Amino acid sequence: MQCPHCSSLCMEADLSCFRCGRSLPRGSLTPTRIANWTGAIFAILMFVFLVTVAIPRMEGSPPNDFMSIVANDIAMNMANYVFLFGAWFAGWVIGRVVGVVVCRAG
Repeated sequence: MQCPHCSSLCMEADLSCFRCGRSLPRGSLTPTRIANWTGAIFAILMFVFLVTVAIPRMEGSPPNDFMSIVANDIAMNMANYVFLFGAWFAGWVIGRVVGVVVCRAG
């Protein structure tokens, strides 16, 4: 590997250049990184969907007593967490498959 700053030759395992001391670039595409980013994007998109479409449609006439309101809010939050985790996991699996294919081809 050649240092992009001073053009000295470095080992692949080096984290910084021995001559100029600057950080060496690391490989940016790994299957895990692609999977994590894809999962995060899917979870963010699900959050946006829940906030803009799903939750406003579920609001009807609110219950009268306090315990029903609390139980309704808890149930809605638990369902949102399940949907967010499901979206993240689906995105992570898709990103992992894509990452393995992309990193193997490169």
